[in-house]
Amino acid sequence: MALSKTDVVTPPVRIHFPSLFTKRAVPGATKETYQAVVMIPPDVSLEPFKAAMKVALREKFGDKFKLSPAKNPIHDAVEKDYDGYEEGWHFINVNANHAPAVVDRQKKPLLDVRDLLGLSAEEREAKVSEAEARVYAGAWVRFHLNAYAWEHPTGGKGVSFGLKAVQFVRDDEPFGTGASSSADAFEALDSEDSADAEDLFA
Repeated sequence: MALSKTDVVTPPVRIHFPSLFTKRAVPGATKETYQAVVMIPPDVSLEPFKAAMKVALREKFGDKFKLSPAKNPIHDAVEKDYDGYEEGWHFINVNANHAPAVVDRQKKPLLDVRDLLGLSAEEREAKVSEAEARVYAGAWVRFHLNAYAWEHPTGGKGVSFGLKAVQFVRDDEPFGTGASSSADAFEALDSEDSADAEDLFA
């Protein structure tokens, strides 16, 4: 497959907040999209992303256009207080109007829409849930992205990355929401004996 100068195929990175098989809306959005957050570790160069952005901006606005820092789609991870957003990492929010291709290490689709034909709503939901469990928040993946420049009717101009495809690479500790760390406040109980419960309040 020939790639354009606005395309980026990443090395292994981590994925956060994936919604690859069903559309969802984010706060402030006017429509639902397929989406994910690209979590870029410190040892991955940002230059391919920046190069694709420059090409997209030049093609739409010309050589003299300067991107406002506020419109830069590459963010420092310390801007957010979420699990996995660590110092030295960067993140990019990506989305798509059409379902991205999502494949395993052998490039086999994790969910083939043909497999959903003739299934009941419950069966389709189970198939989607199974695929979502394979590419979870925290997994290592490769992304195929495409930079595109945009101009808002109110006058704003910028550049974003579209989500074209995702390839699962390997498992890792899932990103949490804070609930798991709260469980650390408890101590393990040796048995279900009622005496154990009484000792906790002694």
